[in-house]
This record gives sequence, structure tokens and C-alpha cells, in this order.
Amino acid sequence: MADRSFEVKTRTRPRIVILGAGFAGAKCAQKLERLIGRSEADILLVGTHLGLAPSERAAQIDFLLGPEWLGGVSHRQPAIFLGDFNLAPGGTLYRRLVANWHGRDGRVLFHDVQAHAFSHVACRTFPSFLPVRRLDHIFVTPHFEALRVDAPANQLTRRASDHLPLVADLMLHA
Repeated sequence: MADRSFEVKTRTRPRIVILGAGFAGAKCAQKLERLIGRSEADILLVGTHLGLAPSERAAQIDFLLGPEWLGGVSHRQPAIFLGDFNLAPGGTLYRRLVANWHGRDGRVLFHDVQAHAFSHVACRTFPSFLPVRRLDHIFVTPHFEALRVDAPANQLTRRASDHLPLVADLMLHA
């Protein structure tokens, strides 16, 4: 019998499957996914922290867009992809990331919650003491509606990291 100790469950279906998407964690995440399995009823949550060097980020983006990661997600799979991307919207690598988000069937899979939240002004997250750049992102599949997006700035959040946290209230549509 498979070890199910890595499962994170809600009180009712769907299950939330959390995977880390860095190069170092990729093999571990793939093994974990094989161990617990994944169905289209699950919510896939993928977190990442892309590197600082542009060449490193480019290689990481190519890897993440591959068929074994986000490029292999079905349009029926609710998914959230988030983290510190070290990418500003409009930049070459950001455009490369979002331009290639088409699933196996050619449909667009993900969109940036800050671009789709109603009456939203984009939140800057870096540096935390005086945020002037948007380097952190939350991308979701069309199953989610972004109700609110915020980057809470207070003494605790500024002390906790060089980036402010990016928080989104999402509604999952069946």
C-alpha cells in the first residue's frame, strides 16, 4: 500500500496537491506526484522561486513550461502557480512565460490574478521597505476568479522578507 502521508486534504473533495517547482525539488516533486497520484478533481498548487540571473531564469521557465510540468496540465485541472519569479511584467522573460501557457489542447491555461481582479491596481512587492517592482506573482487557471489581491505592508511583513507577501482571495468555480 502506498504511503499517503504527503496528502493535504480539504474536508470534502477536491484534494490540494502541493508541488515545489525548483530545479533541486523537481525530482522530489515528481516522485511525490507519482506516489500520491493526481486527478483532475484535485487542485494543483505549484510554488517556485526563480533565480536571479536572467540565463538561469530562462532555463527554469523552459523547464516549467515543459510537458512534465505546467505544459502538461489539462484545461480541466484547477491549478495555481505562484512565487517569487524575479520577473517584472512586460519584461522579455515574463512575456516568454505567459505567452507559452497553452495546455495539451492549445487552450490558454493560466492568467495573472493582478491582471484579472476587478478594479485592481497592481501591487508592488519588492523591496519590502519601499516596494517599487512587481516581482512576485500568482497565476491561476480559468477555474478561479480573483476577488481581491493585496500585498500587506506592515512592520511584520517588511521584517519577514525583502519581498512583501502577495495575497489573493480566489473563488473556485466548479
